Amino acid sequence: MRYRKLGKLDWDISEISVGVLRQEEAAVTEKTDRTERIGAIRYAIDSGVNYINLGFPFYFGDHQKACEYIRESLSAGYREKVKAAINIPSGKVSSLPQLDNMIDEQLRLFDLDKADFCVIDGVNRAVWDKLKSTDITGLFSKIIASGRVDHFALGFHDDPHFLKGIIDTYPMWAFIQIELSILDYTHHPGVGCFTFAGEHDIAVISTDITKAGRLLKNIPEHVREVLDGSQSRMAREERYIRWVLGFEEVSSA
Repeated sequence: MRYRKLGKLDWDISEISVGVLRQEEAAVTEKTDRTERIGAIRYAIDSGVNYINLGFPFYFGDHQKACEYIRESLSAGYREKVKAAINIPSGKVSSLPQLDNMIDEQLRLFDLDKADFCVIDGVNRAVWDKLKSTDITGLFSKIIASGRVDHFALGFHDDPHFLKGIIDTYPMWAFIQIELSILDYTHHPGVGCFTFAGEHDIAVISTDITKAGRLLKNIPEHVREVLDGSQSRMAREERYIRWVLGFEEVSSA
């Protein structure tokens, strides 16, 4: 496993990271065995992955049960081997007390003393204007001081030039999380965010490389012919990951 610097933080993150409890996972019938899930997470950690994004358990009807395999995966010393991020979908935040409570509830569900990162996800220009008016950055400082979260991170989905105002308001973001794939590398925000992130030494973490798996199936015939005719026999997933990590600005995928 190779590692890259996480922006201004004194910590190197594994190029490959793990994400769990995603929204699309909640939308389908759970078919993967619990033991298999735990084994996959622990295999990744044993292989050198040192960052796990815990998703948002409230996408699941029984969020208590949804977190069970996460808690077990991180038991027996595995929690100490990784940095863990909880997530707050920005569209679900209507007040600062609600955000505060959502953090406490996730720490309880995941049985965490603290979260290394809290990602404020799905932020765009309109959402940020709303959050900024509530003095959300003041709450960030109080939560960090309480020891419940070490760093806040930004999940951004909008035109890249709107990043400047968000970073100017809170320059202490640990990283910017964006959706980046071969289909949207110039879109919302695509590689355009690299400039603004780089100016403030803020790392970039990419997600949704395969567009929730859509890039792994229903491939147009002319594209399939190119892939099949390639001298490289690597799996499609590996192709997409290698493409994303070809950008030196991306710390992990």
